[in-house]
Amino acid sequence: MHYAPEPAWGGGRGDLVVDLIAVWTSDRVTNVCVFHSQSLSADLAAAKLETKATRNDILHQQNVAQGRDKYKTLKQIRMGNTKLRIDMFESM
Repeated sequence: MHYAPEPAWGGGRGDLVVDLIAVWTSDRVTNVCVFHSQSLSADLAAAKLETKATRNDILHQQNVAQGRDKYKTLKQIRMGNTKLRIDMFESM
């Protein structure tokens, strides 16, 4: 006897509702976490003392202002041949 394959969400309508609630809850938790993260970042920025900034802090601020981060830098370094990558890395 040949049976039809079960739907991807696990079967009946009740399972679909449970899955939809789980997705909604997950999205809601994600949004709350993003909000709290942004709130904490704002609080830290307000409490930061500019006079205590280290050389690395200043360099990081300049990189962020120019839109650079470690992922973009690594991607740029990987572009081109080995000689160009070595030259790029050594010039940093």
